[in-house]
Amino acid sequence: MTPHTPIDADESTDQDASGTSRSETIVTVVGSGRLALTERDVAAFDHVERADAIECASGERTSGTWRGIPVRSLLLRVDAPPETTHVSVTGADGYSVMVEIRSALDGLLAFGRDGVPLADRDEASPRFVAPDVDGSRAVAGVVEMEAISLDPDADPESFEVLWPDTDAESEAP
Repeated sequence: MTPHTPIDADESTDQDASGTSRSETIVTVVGSGRLALTERDVAAFDHVERADAIECASGERTSGTWRGIPVRSLLLRVDAPPETTHVSVTGADGYSVMVEIRSALDGLLAFGRDGVPLADRDEASPRFVAPDVDGSRAVAGVVEMEAISLDPDADPESFEVLWPDTDAESEAP
């Protein structure tokens, strides 16, 4: 496997139409190696479409055809160790879940749904989606995915952060 080569951030086309830098890291993927995905990197990956539905704890159901990068491709790129048991998926708000590796490998790091970019839908982008993965694990606004190897007696849920304290400073004495 060849290591990821970062794209030169000094190129003249370094911003998209909204002025956002295309060389800023969107998502970091960690295995034996590390990949800081930029907008350019995302565009360079093969994208696939997959129909899937997310059912949130509230009962709301979001169905559609999701478009994104297969998680399997990302984990191959960072050389995820063969003993990987879970993928930790963390959102920008600190929400973090552990997804069993077999389920994660069928997942997508989605940037669009039904032909429309998630950002154009006012949805946090990108989003982790996978068949047979509970809606509470379909993390929105993904900033990191990490291949994790847990001991057989470890409880994956004990490593999750389901209610991140986003206002910790206001509670400080």
